[in-house]
Amino acid sequence: MQDFLLNTDNKEILIEILHHSIDYLIGNRRDDKHTLRLCHKFGFHSPDDFMLTTRTIARCYHNCCLENSTEAELLSEFANLSPELQRLVPAVLAARRPEIINYLIRHQNAKEHPLVESFDWDLRYILGDSSYAYNQRQIVTVTFNNRNSKGNLKPLHIQMNPKKLDEFIKTLQLSISNEATNKK
Repeated sequence: MQDFLLNTDNKEILIEILHHSIDYLIGNRRDDKHTLRLCHKFGFHSPDDFMLTTRTIARCYHNCCLENSTEAELLSEFANLSPELQRLVPAVLAARRPEIINYLIRHQNAKEHPLVESFDWDLRYILGDSSYAYNQRQIVTVTFNNRNSKGNLKPLHIQMNPKKLDEFIKTLQLSISNEATNKK
């Protein structure tokens, strides 16, 4: 563990660093200005030291959840902390374990297939085109924001008429209901 953690005796700062490390692990990263502000707030000498500490703690939590390690194995990584501060490490993990597990599942699934992270839709009314002025129709554009295994966001745009959209929605509803019955 980093030298900074050897010298820390403030519970609140350690809790914030542990939570920030989990945020880093699950992808709730913020901009560089926020990282710099936290670096100075927590008393690190440089942003690089802060990020190194954050990554190290995140890796410990990642390995603990992935390998289903015991509390003693986790605490061995934080042996340089006082016993009072060591108790905080598994407490923070217990509070945020579901988030980490969900991230690990999403990450594993994204290795095989891109995951839909969000979607958006847009309805347009076409009043004509270059070939025929009275060619009026409605077009729906659905955009799926997919995240791949490398964490890159790649949008998928689909255009369809309202009839095709209804069929698409029915197919999704059928898929969800089949998935729900398979879980029972």
